[in-house]
Amino acid sequence: MYCIWEWRKFLPSDGKEKSFPTGQGAFRAPALGKIYTRGEYMGKAQREKGARGERLWAAFLNDAGFTEVRRGCQLYQKGSEVADVVGLPGIHQEIKFVEKLNVRAAMEQSERDAGKDEFPIVAHKTSRKEWLVTMRAADWLKIFKAARG
Repeated sequence: MYCIWEWRKFLPSDGKEKSFPTGQGAFRAPALGKIYTRGEYMGKAQREKGARGERLWAAFLNDAGFTEVRRGCQLYQKGSEVADVVGLPGIHQEIKFVEKLNVRAAMEQSERDAGKDEFPIVAHKTSRKEWLVTMRAADWLKIFKAARG
């Protein structure tokens, strides 16, 4: 990725010139053609911490007996995001390993990325604390009622 903070105009993948008003900037990922505005770009340390959290969550689920669980492929595919961790059918897992989490924003991301027949969840953890899972109350009731039989 490279910074285009100083540039006013650039050529995105659609070939149409775009401009940013003074004071705004963006990052562009040439391989993906994605343009990141301020606040969207994730540095290497953040990506590595996120990947570490995904591996920890997958290991947690593996230890609990869900041996098919693994990290997702992390690539944008066919109009929907691949889950951070895959292997629990019917559940779209968004994993967050941060000290301060905007739970609502994380849940909205999971809802947006989930497939039509998937329950969106956010598994989140801070350093030296246990895992927590956030999901919609209506989805929790469906799962609880199904478990009760």
